[in-house]
Amino acid sequence: MGLALAGTSADPLKAIAFNQNYYVNKKFGLILEKPDNWDFISHKDFGKLKEVQLLSHDFELMKDEVWEILTDPILTIAKYDMEDDQYKCKFSPAINIWINHKSELEEYQHDSFRQIAEDSFFGIQQIIKDFKVVQDITPTRLSNSEAYETKSTWLYVNTACDISVQ
Repeated sequence: MGLALAGTSADPLKAIAFNQNYYVNKKFGLILEKPDNWDFISHKDFGKLKEVQLLSHDFELMKDEVWEILTDPILTIAKYDMEDDQYKCKFSPAINIWINHKSELEEYQHDSFRQIAEDSFFGIQQIIKDFKVVQDITPTRLSNSEAYETKSTWLYVNTACDISVQ
């Protein structure tokens, strides 16, 4: 944690900082470590990616509304640097982190955090093309907090590059 925070003291008013392999978000009290040789992806690049991703048939016609509801992740980490021409139009494994304030979920009347996780997982299954559940939602602990994990496969189709990956 010391290494992650070392570079953040220069500007104590800055809410988000990157220090080597670490992402520090003071607003959310979050520190994440990315894998070596992976890259942090800027929000502008994520915006480009979502524009060219093909969604499931039912949702492709309302893509703008879907992305407005899902919003952008607070952080994307990808194996390949999108700015490097050698990886242009190549699929890159990625990790996306979304955070929503609990006030954004109050209208949905959830009884528990687990129900929020289950409803979110069900929702994404409807939107993403050829989504298949490998492992259903499973409780776990992350930094001593309640968390849920799942495993799934889906078809990623990039319409600008004419690539598909399952």
